[in-house]
Amino acid sequence: MHFPLDFYQAVLENINHGLAFFCFIINQDREAKIENAELVMVNPAFIKLTGLDKEEIMGRMLPELFPGVFDSRFDRQNFFEIVRLDGNMKRREYYYKESEKWLLLVFFSPQPGILGVALHDITELETIREEIEKSSRGGSLELERQEGKKLLLDLPQAISRSLSQEIFSHAFCLNPTLMSITTFDESIYLDVNESFLDTLGFSRNEVIGRSCSELGILSISQKKEIQEMLLEQGKIRNWESKFISKAGQEVPGLLSVDLIQVRDKKLLLMVFHDIAERMRMKEELEEKNQQLRELNKILQVQAITDSLTGLYNHRQVLEKLQMEIARANRYQQDLTIMMLDIDHFKSINDEFGHQVGDVVLVEVAQIIKRNLRNIDIAGRYGGEEFLIILPQTNLKNGKQVAERIRRQVEMEGFEDRKEGITVSIGLCQHKGEEMVECIERADQLLYRAKREGRNRIEC
Repeated sequence: MHFPLDFYQAVLENINHGLAFFCFIINQDREAKIENAELVMVNPAFIKLTGLDKEEIMGRMLPELFPGVFDSRFDRQNFFEIVRLDGNMKRREYYYKESEKWLLLVFFSPQPGILGVALHDITELETIREEIEKSSRGGSLELERQEGKKLLLDLPQAISRSLSQEIFSHAFCLNPTLMSITTFDESIYLDVNESFLDTLGFSRNEVIGRSCSELGILSISQKKEIQEMLLEQGKIRNWESKFISKAGQEVPGLLSVDLIQVRDKKLLLMVFHDIAERMRMKEELEEKNQQLRELNKILQVQAITDSLTGLYNHRQVLEKLQMEIARANRYQQDLTIMMLDIDHFKSINDEFGHQVGDVVLVEVAQIIKRNLRNIDIAGRYGGEEFLIILPQTNLKNGKQVAERIRRQVEMEGFEDRKEGITVSIGLCQHKGEEMVECIERADQLLYRAKREGRNRIEC
């Protein structure tokens, strides 16, 4: 369907991504070779995305505007020779970074001798991609860019500076964003571009003359909401919505809608930016972030626990003791600690091997845990020695806990050791001294228990 020129002009003025058109400069003295491409028209979005001044850029050459694409490595003479041989082309996509902004340039040829450039801001998408790379590889990674061939276009020997209705029409049809033109009241499709058909899986004959709700692309409630927003605001910009494809799949996107008056008719220009890839990348990023959170939890646990016994490691149990001493001093509470050592542990390793020794350590640790309250703390102090912290516990009650542990260890059967396993325990109540002094006192009591024959408690 062909619309009047003023409609396509309205399309260019209202779409969210930039559009620019260039015509080619020909050197007739050099066998009609193409010298360059001169900018002849831009839309407001192009100016906004590039940050350039319209008056300053009109008439400038293509390589000047996009030095990141047409850089010093660009062989202009060879490029134009290929242009001559290649003829008309399909659209080609290139990444371009301007300051902190990533832009996607889509080159297409609406008619011989004219080069169209569609400009899209993909900074958010590239940021997500970079985050995924960091999550996957543990560090910043330079984004891989498309290389490929440079733009190949055909050029007639003479071309008019004026852009015809055909150029506007082709710009609409070849635009990579989903675009459609519908009636206002019934939302009947009058025209759609190729991206619309390709993404949603319809043929042109299936769409033209039918409404969006009839095709199931938009629900009746969505259509009503769009009309209400248009009547209230005059236009819609980047409204998060979903189209439904012919196969019934949801296509997430950002919908912009303009109400355009063409003579006596109200028409809707719908521009739908497919964000399925961005949503997929966000979901992938969230999944990787969740994996990282779970991994961090594991690493945090590993950093504070003894890998063999599952109790706190030496550093962490000392940190816990320091905290409990501070709490006991602040609130004038009782605090008792015990140092526990497995008797004759070296001979166990020598007689049965280190694997059996590890089993003994694990079993003793389990007995300790079974006899403690939730507020009590136990850690592997080193080798076969354990530090146990009993908050809000005086010496008498602490001794009862120590005796339960000693008795249960003695009664436990360990592998083939007939005489069983025993432990010696040094027990002391905190008296306001520093942590080092308190540990030293418990340690001295422990070694007294060993000197007095082992398998006993000294306090």
